[in-house]
Amino acid sequence: MGFVKVYFRDEQYVVNFGFELRYIVEFCCRLVLKLERFLKSVEISVLFVDNKNIHKLNLKYKNKNKPTDVLSFPTKTFDGYFEYGGVVVLGDIVISLQQAFNQLKLYGSSCFNEEVARLTIHSVLHLLGYDHENGGVSAAIMRKKEKILNAIVKRKFKFERAKNI
Repeated sequence: MGFVKVYFRDEQYVVNFGFELRYIVEFCCRLVLKLERFLKSVEISVLFVDNKNIHKLNLKYKNKNKPTDVLSFPTKTFDGYFEYGGVVVLGDIVISLQQAFNQLKLYGSSCFNEEVARLTIHSVLHLLGYDHENGGVSAAIMRKKEKILNAIVKRKFKFERAKNI
């Protein structure tokens, strides 16, 4: 596997987080690419937003008038991936940290960092072309991969139960 560069941008003021969350997100990106045997060097952009901003993006790009937890914008084309200088620009991930915090109970995550890890794994799989929205075999394969990847991440980081949720 080549190098993996993850660019971060934080455009929300609702959830405070530290360096550890960025490390977990980078680890998840690398883990998915390694499991998928993606051998090229990669760049991924991660944008942290609040529910107001992800709502706007969800309406504009998915025609859904509500906030969501994560959006993926792959650069994959009919010919393959967009490459610049020998590096695959895999795409953009937008995560609502506010929504991630709000849905801790919904998906059974034990803590905020685990929930953001789950969303990152989900989104990188989308960047690689996996789809669950139409159901069928593709959705089943994506769920299976997510289950394996989430278990690895949970074991590595030993996430602690969140308080007051």
